[in-house]
Amino acid sequence: MKNEIKTLGLVVLLFIGSQNIASQELASNSLQNTQIDRLDTFNVSEEDEKEVNFVLSEGKYTFDNGKKDVLVEFKDGYYTEYYTNDEFVKAKVNWISENEYNLVITEINKKGLPFVEGTTLNTRISRVKGSRYYYKSNLEGLTWSGKFIKVENDFLEK
Repeated sequence: MKNEIKTLGLVVLLFIGSQNIASQELASNSLQNTQIDRLDTFNVSEEDEKEVNFVLSEGKYTFDNGKKDVLVEFKDGYYTEYYTNDEFVKAKVNWISENEYNLVITEINKKGLPFVEGTTLNTRISRVKGSRYYYKSNLEGLTWSGKFIKVENDFLEK
């Protein structure tokens, strides 16, 4: 009888041990699958990426440069600032997120600016209130803030 009890006890211990190991393996696999599913949510197809809505849509805006309002146009992936006397600055817009972009200067026809063609400027839209878009910009460590105001028509005197 003692041998039967020892054998039964040993069988019960083996059963409990195997159940414990199986449960841990199941929990581990379940956790790995959950983590893989989470990673899959970050896989964005090219079509999904094209559908991102940016805070600033294509169109015309103004900003105050301290002397007068400057007309800005976002069009076909480019940003262009128009000044009086046919002066302008043109840059390629590279969106980082829906509210942040880099401008890479491609053309300059304006004197007295602290940058040259190829310079990159980072801008982050921090707040939108109606037709006003508040931003913070960084140009090689120099930072400033301002606001764009959406406009419908050109207003510059030529």
